[in-house]
Amino acid sequence: MAVASKWVALTFDDGPKATVKPFLEELKRRSVRATFFVLGQLAETKTGKEALTQMARDGHEIGNHSYDHTGDPKALAKQIVRTNNIVRSITGRDTTSLRPPYGKLSETTKNSGDLVVLWSIDSLDWKTRNTDAIVSKVLKNVKSGDIVLMHDIYETTTAAASRIITDLRKKGFTFVTVSEILQEKTPGKAYASGTKEVRTLKVPWE
Repeated sequence: MAVASKWVALTFDDGPKATVKPFLEELKRRSVRATFFVLGQLAETKTGKEALTQMARDGHEIGNHSYDHTGDPKALAKQIVRTNNIVRSITGRDTTSLRPPYGKLSETTKNSGDLVVLWSIDSLDWKTRNTDAIVSKVLKNVKSGDIVLMHDIYETTTAAASRIITDLRKKGFTFVTVSEILQEKTPGKAYASGTKEVRTLKVPWE
C-alpha cells in the first residue's frame, strides 16, 4: 500500500455493453476503481446485469445516466427513478450519483435528490473514436482532482483508458471514484471536478 500524491476519477457513460467485460477484468487486475454511469435499458439486459454485478463486486461506483439517453426533460424524472430501481434490483444498491444525458442541467436534476456529476475533461472519444487522440486529450490536460468523461461502449476508449492508467500511475496519480474525489456532496448540486488535494488515501499499486 502507498499514499497517493495525486488523484483522478475516470468515468464511463452510456453502457453497459459487451465491450466493458474485458475492461472490467483489466481494472480488477490492476486494482483500479472507476465510476460507470449506466443506462437503464442496457442495465436490464443479460449482458448489463452481468456487468453491473461485477462492477458492484469489484468496488466500482454505479451512477445513473437515465433510462434511454433521450434527454427529454419531461421524461427524465421517471427515467432516473426507473434506472435506479433496475440497478438496485441487480446489485442491491442505489445508484451513487446522476449524470444527466448530454450533461444538461435542469430543475429535474436540481430536484432529483441525487449528487449530480459532470466532468472537467471531455476525452472526446465519442467524436474521434481514435485511441491515440483520446490518450493525448486526457494526458495533456489532466491534473489532480479531475473527473474524466469517457464511454466504455467503444473499444478505442477501453484501449485508451488502459494506456492512460499506465501513464498517469507513472506520474503519481491514483484512480478513485467520484464519491471519493468529491469533498463536498450536496444533492442536486452539479460538480465538474473534485478536490485537488488527496485526503490521506491509501491505495494499492500495480
